[in-house]
Amino acid sequence: MVDSIYLFLIMIIQVIIPPIPAELIILDFASKQGIFITTFFGGTGLFLGSLIVFFFSSYLRKFFKLDKVNIIEKKFQKHGIWILLIRILPYNPSDIISYAAGILNYNKRKYVVITFFTSYIRIFLLSLLGSKISSLYELIIMFLLLFLTGLMISYLLYKKN
Repeated sequence: MVDSIYLFLIMIIQVIIPPIPAELIILDFASKQGIFITTFFGGTGLFLGSLIVFFFSSYLRKFFKLDKVNIIEKKFQKHGIWILLIRILPYNPSDIISYAAGILNYNKRKYVVITFFTSYIRIFLLSLLGSKISSLYELIIMFLLLFLTGLMISYLLYKKN
């Protein structure tokens, strides 16, 4: 139970401090604790951390140049649901997306609903992978594969723009 609470808290912290790799944490935890415990505690931590960042960052809007915010806000309003759905992908900028959505005053209801589902789906998929890992070597290989997949998908998505 202590491990589950640790996972819950570290998932909240990793959203607030973006460089902490959620994928590595989830893969490792799922390999030891299983899919469902990892999905519940990891997903809940990710969801709550994303909400904290979203609501906190809405107060940061005043520190940005309004004309730049307005340009980005128009794009976010146009593609916002797709941007939020990217959160399911491995090694994605979901933390940055949460900050941006808050700064841009994205629709709160849409954000909460999409973030709820994408948080649990993402953690479930990572847990499924992590539950198959039985050694440190496999953990590192899986992490690298997820990282490279994320880079490749990001490249393909941003190449079009």
